[in-house]
Amino acid sequence: MITEDYDAIVTYIENPEHYRDIMGAGKKTRIGGSTISKVRAFDIMASALSGVNGFPQVTSEEMKKRSVRYEKVYKDIRRWKDSIGVGLIDAEIQKGLTMEEKLNKLCPHF
Repeated sequence: MITEDYDAIVTYIENPEHYRDIMGAGKKTRIGGSTISKVRAFDIMASALSGVNGFPQVTSEEMKKRSVRYEKVYKDIRRWKDSIGVGLIDAEIQKGLTMEEKLNKLCPHF
């Protein structure tokens, strides 16, 4: 995926209603409306994003795979960042790379 794809997914999920639909709300039902299945939530997300601002046409299954992959990348980088001994290597320091830039290269929106 390209950075713009990540941007589109993150922007979509930043909406609290979309987040609940995709990530679930535990055993609680949504206030003021019924819950929908994750399959339906990814179908709605795929329809909303497909073809918008260059986002590729995708099916709900492809949308789910993209979202799950991005979530995994984010969690892996978060775990790495929080581990002992993480930092910049000499070559990165010499290039003037900051830790924030390194994290952003590894996972946009980190």
